[in-house]
Amino acid sequence: MLGAMRPVILLGAVLLLALSGGCAQIDPLSAEAPKPRIDIPTPLPEKFEVELPSPDLPRGIAAFSGVWLGDWNMPDQPREAFGADHTLVIKRIEKAGPGYTATLIWSAGRAPEGWRIGDPGFWEARGDIGADGALRVVVPGPKGGQAAYRMSADRRALAGEYTVGGVILKGTLYRRLP
Repeated sequence: MLGAMRPVILLGAVLLLALSGGCAQIDPLSAEAPKPRIDIPTPLPEKFEVELPSPDLPRGIAAFSGVWLGDWNMPDQPREAFGADHTLVIKRIEKAGPGYTATLIWSAGRAPEGWRIGDPGFWEARGDIGADGALRVVVPGPKGGQAAYRMSADRRALAGEYTVGGVILKGTLYRRLP
């Protein structure tokens, strides 16, 4: 009996190898180029989790979820003149009345010499996503301020505006790739 099953087992093994090998192959003409990993230049907690958004959330609201990286710049100035690294982690989004609430981590890196917007650090906060689709946050930390973020049409970037000490900084944040 075992001798009669040997061809079936062998055929099964050959098919398994062929199928698994086919799954592992990538067509170089249709495959996307690997995306570069972005290092995070601002401090963050050692451990944190980003919850998958509920399927009940509108896509435009759910798109805020995740880790976003960028920097704050003085309007009409090159980054070399001013640029402070910024990370925004949207850990959870939930329905709250007519709008939505986001639980987040707001992280700032080192500011350029001579510009004191606070030392590098991270703070837990909550933000509100209103009917206009903008996420607004009262910025925690020693210098405070207010920030507003608007999602780009393709949902790949956030345009931010940070008001601190009477100065308005602007920035663009991009989703961190895994």
